[in-house]
Amino acid sequence: MNFAADIILANAQPWPVKRFGIGPRDIAIGGGKILRIGERLTTDRATARSAQIVDCHGCPLLPGLIDAHLHFFAFVDSLLSIDLRPHSGVRSIAAIQAAVRRKAEATPRGQWLKGRGYSEFHLDERRHPTRWDLDTVAPDHPVKLTHRSLHAHVLNSSALKLVGIDAGTPEPPKGIIDRDKTGEPTGVLYEMGEVLAARVPRWDAETFEKGVEQAGQELAACGITEFVDATATNDLSRRQLFATWQARRLLPQRVSMMLGAGALQELGPRHALLPEPGLPPVWGIKLILDRTTGEMQPDPAVLTATIQEAHTLGWPVAVHAVEQETLEAALTAFERVLPGSDRKHPGHRIEHASVCPPRLARRMAALGIKVATQPAFIYYHGDRYLTSVPQEQLPHLYPIATWLRYGVTVAGSSDCPVVPPSPLRGMRAAITRQTREGSIVGPEQRVSLEEAIAMYTNGSLAPGAPADLVLLSGDPAAIAAGDLSHAKVQLTMIGGQIVWQAEGRRES
Repeated sequence: MNFAADIILANAQPWPVKRFGIGPRDIAIGGGKILRIGERLTTDRATARSAQIVDCHGCPLLPGLIDAHLHFFAFVDSLLSIDLRPHSGVRSIAAIQAAVRRKAEATPRGQWLKGRGYSEFHLDERRHPTRWDLDTVAPDHPVKLTHRSLHAHVLNSSALKLVGIDAGTPEPPKGIIDRDKTGEPTGVLYEMGEVLAARVPRWDAETFEKGVEQAGQELAACGITEFVDATATNDLSRRQLFATWQARRLLPQRVSMMLGAGALQELGPRHALLPEPGLPPVWGIKLILDRTTGEMQPDPAVLTATIQEAHTLGWPVAVHAVEQETLEAALTAFERVLPGSDRKHPGHRIEHASVCPPRLARRMAALGIKVATQPAFIYYHGDRYLTSVPQEQLPHLYPIATWLRYGVTVAGSSDCPVVPPSPLRGMRAAITRQTREGSIVGPEQRVSLEEAIAMYTNGSLAPGAPADLVLLSGDPAAIAAGDLSHAKVQLTMIGGQIVWQAEGRRES
């Protein structure tokens, strides 16, 4: 075997420490893979003769971090939009108005203004903004604001007119048009993202591609080398977009994507879909299960039939189920399909499962259903949970320890742009269960560092594995003891290529 390396990451502390022991190692990389892990490889002429040497200064080196559930197009949109997130200082309706006014003053009249990330819980008024709030600061622009959850939007009067919503508009089948006492729309729309996506103009291609490049770098700065786009409205045309961006090096991450149920007929049997070089793989099918309108959507019979169709074709299904009632409905549908099936389990998942008592965790484990969870929600939204979630449900909120105890496979994710895409933040939240304000939510659900890292990685460092790697700052011994408080991403490598480095490392 040829051990001539392209790059040697010298003086690194490979993870897991228990396997490699405390002490520096060199990692030789070539052809996009890890070639060797050992000591003093930089002095081995056969290995190091033409290699770039990168001194890691004894810092911890992990496998690349994976975000199992984010929304890339929405993330790009958020980077191009007015930032209304609470941690950006937007804590009142007046602050929203000020941000929209500034953007309106810098934008030609008649062009759309878009803002993202507001949270009514963090606003002084504890309510959504309305069309009239926005009309006062942007009377000459259509405005669309998107809630932090992505499940609510606010339009001003100009935008409502352009998308065709007024007092006479009937309620959509899966959404709600909020109205005042006279029946006039307030501008607040629930679960109408698909409707608005079809009616609100998109960014032009050049602008959006700049956002794609920025998003790729922000993910790399978080140590993310791979992600799953879990957007239910994805179609095969978006697959081609991802391939184009990767080929042009705008997006360095490895990507797989979920598609809506409507893609099943086009996809056909999973085993018949041949790998297509350059195109990201299709993960499977995404279904949204919710009770926004008061009734379960989709109907349980339709949900079961869709899971059955996908399962028969060999495709995994990811069901968005947040509340306990929707989680129970999702598991019931899987129970109607899986036990009597002679088909191999393709890896079905529940997305979120925010409230999951042990009895539901046991059902999940019995079915072999995985869960994609968002530990960072505890940090960013935990203070709201403590005031809004019933006391009896708090011990079962994002119950990672319970899932692991019952043998449920848990994948870590961010649901970005709902919260920032930082796996390290998610790991810290899973380990400490600490909120932004310092409170603790469900201490019995804390997990170990090893368990937290396992949620965001695929295996461990080994010769022959893809050279998707993340170098952290910090004391290896402290990190091994579970202290991630000072750890930051220093370098991110994908397929043997350094795609991001912290400023202080650029001379390495």
